[in-house]
Amino acid sequence: MNRSMKYLFIVIALLVYTQTAISQIGIRTGFKLGRTQSKFTGDDFKNIDKLKANSGGLSLELGFLVFAVQADLLYQSKGTVLENGDEIKLNYISIPVLIKKRFLPMLIHPYIMVGPEWNYHISGDIKIDGVKTKVEKTAMAAVVGVGIEFELLGKGAFLEGRYHFGLSSISKIDNIDIKDKTASIYFGVLL
Repeated sequence: MNRSMKYLFIVIALLVYTQTAISQIGIRTGFKLGRTQSKFTGDDFKNIDKLKANSGGLSLELGFLVFAVQADLLYQSKGTVLENGDEIKLNYISIPVLIKKRFLPMLIHPYIMVGPEWNYHISGDIKIDGVKTKVEKTAMAAVVGVGIEFELLGKGAFLEGRYHFGLSSISKIDNIDIKDKTASIYFGVLL
């Protein structure tokens, strides 16, 4: 085989591989519903109980072979229950953008995911012993999670768990550092 034939073979192989890879790119949309359990950590939050709340929203996934980028638009409540029984509940619109790695492309696809989450505060206040603390309008978090994807009635369904680590303080007062930690579990369908 001469040199030009080798190059031609390599070019054809690359074109076939590229075409196969491009055909594997998929865009899927869906929805998810779930439950969150959160608490605040920081200066004034010790020995507290977790706030439990419902959560849900829309999902968009751009997939490529075993990797995907998943962006969600979620309504989430985060907060805590103080020792005296008072409940602090902050409501957010959250937008996590996660890199997803799938394993075992068979009937059940386990996956892991990681990425940032942007939170926009829409309602709720922090009030401790009658003193109100102003809340930042935006907060950042890091998200890690695991899940499984499977087929349900001809659609892609999934069950996943996530843990959100607050990276920025949600308090507007400089000397008070309050961050949230939230665990969530979701069931959803990708169309």
